[in-house]
Amino acid sequence: MLMASDIVQLIARESEENFDNYSYIKSVLLKRFKVSPEEFKKKFLHHQKNSEKSWR
Repeated sequence: MLMASDIVQLIARESEENFDNYSYIKSVLLKRFKVSPEEFKKKFLHHQKNSEKSWR
């Protein structure tokens, strides 16, 4: 799975002990993108592919 470079850089700044902590990384990303878990879930469930773009 490929991630956007800004997300990769954000995660790479974390300490090694936090790097493998899913809950911690999740909270960092939610804070960075200023979205609640419920709002993110809603966006994910209602996301639709653009006709010009592929899922790859």
